[in-house]
Amino acid sequence: MESTTEKKVVEEILHSGGCHCGKVTWTALAPSTVTVVKCNCSICIAKQYSAVIIPKNKFNLVTGHDDVQIYSFNTGKAKHPFCTTCGVTSYYFPRSNPDGIGFMTYSVKSSSIKEIICKAFDGQNWEASFAEAKYFHEFSKE
Repeated sequence: MESTTEKKVVEEILHSGGCHCGKVTWTALAPSTVTVVKCNCSICIAKQYSAVIIPKNKFNLVTGHDDVQIYSFNTGKAKHPFCTTCGVTSYYFPRSNPDGIGFMTYSVKSSSIKEIICKAFDGQNWEASFAEAKYFHEFSKE
């Protein structure tokens, strides 16, 4: 007997967001119910990240190309752009999903997010946790 796997079709909507001062703005195509990863690594705790990871082609940086500075640390794989005027990081390039981009739910300016589902991630033990967190690998896939 053959098994068929059906992929659930989820309607995506356009979210708009950006930094505090408005120099950096973006749009992102994602569902209205989003899943965020609550990580306990040093930067996620310090900045209180609440990110939705999506494929890069579903994110568009509208303004602020010249108004961001990139911060990176440790392995240097994750890139954390922040506005050079107000200092807010409204999106980032995750180490976990090099083919994806994460936008911060706290930076969504539209009322497009209807529900937030949180998944805990032990970023203090990144390598072991990432190997166990199979859900992570799907965030940036179409």
